[in-house]
Amino acid sequence: MSASPAYALRAECRGHEDDVRGVAVMAPDAFATCSRDKTVRVWREAIGDDGYATAAVCVGHASFVTALAFVPANAIPSLPSGGVVSGGRDTSICVWGEPMSGEPVARLEGHSLDVTAVCVLNDGTIVSGAMDKSIKVWSGTNLGTCVKTLADAHGSSVLALVALPETNGFVSGSADKTIKVWNDVWNDESGEESGSAKPSQTLLGHNDTVRGLAIMPGVGFLSASHDCTARLWSRGGETAAIFAGHAALVYSVASIRVKDSGSLVVTGSEDNTCKLWNPADGSCVQTLAHPGCVWAVAGGLGDSG
Repeated sequence: MSASPAYALRAECRGHEDDVRGVAVMAPDAFATCSRDKTVRVWREAIGDDGYATAAVCVGHASFVTALAFVPANAIPSLPSGGVVSGGRDTSICVWGEPMSGEPVARLEGHSLDVTAVCVLNDGTIVSGAMDKSIKVWSGTNLGTCVKTLADAHGSSVLALVALPETNGFVSGSADKTIKVWNDVWNDESGEESGSAKPSQTLLGHNDTVRGLAIMPGVGFLSASHDCTARLWSRGGETAAIFAGHAALVYSVASIRVKDSGSLVVTGSEDNTCKLWNPADGSCVQTLAHPGCVWAVAGGLGDSG
């Protein structure tokens, strides 16, 4: 990797009335955020400006919104232009479609405690994880229909999910310190409410809660933990790199592509910093200070601006 660019603040997006807990990139010029103020906001690049403006405010959750995932165009038949999925402390999942205003397209109910993670698979299937230790798999064709429940997917709260791009599987992370890889669990014959499906892999390595997950293209996936580190895992489940340097819990992790320079790993922490890392050797290449805890980071095509 060539020398990494130095990142500097480009814009501040103000509008939420409480902590911003999740972010999802929707397009090169748009992203969505969710907040403890019970809303989801969509931001779009302001024409002729370096900033972003609120394009939509989605009101539908009755409590904190803590999980967010992007729905690509045509992934879900009823959302030809795409949208986002959000999960909240009200135990519900809301599906939002363009023009991202008014009532949600669908509301998915079934978890008994806070929904803390959501992701969308290649075929439009929605997966949710909650503090009730369960993972639920929802039909993307018949929104609102749960096709599988893994009642005890983990030994504690499920706090992170990420879809696997090469398959129709996903990865989960939990307060039980483990990471699990799941493949086609909804296609067995054990019935919707069965918790009998088994993960294809259970990965150990973190010494505390696994709080965030993200894909690292061409390698495998990333994890963020309360043990103050992040890890890069190969597709085979081996630790490829450990990113150590934060002074407090690491809540989020993502990969970013840098023009002509390969990829970087980015982490967000309770130590009020965001760090950028070289995935080849685990070294920190830049630290960005924030005025408060960094709950969420999201990747995209980066540049030196």
